Amino acid sequence: MLEHDEDERAMYAYALVAMGFDIMTARDGAHAHVGSADAVPSVRQRAEHERCAAFCLKPYLPDALAIRLRGLVGQVPNRS
Repeated sequence: MLEHDEDERAMYAYALVAMGFDIMTARDGAHAHVGSADAVPSVRQRAEHERCAAFCLKPYLPDALAIRLRGLVGQVPNRS
């Protein structure tokens, strides 16, 4: 999870771990900040260049993100 805001990063990490995901977090303000309309295409282009499986533009609720991630990796939720 790449997110420049510490509180949001913690919220997403907590929610995704609670839904059964193993997650690593990172802060990268130069590439994670998409506050301006100009930044979105460059971030999206970098994601495509890096061959990312998905690009999720905020706001993106944790439940919706989990569904998207499960679709990408074919993961069944860990119910233990």
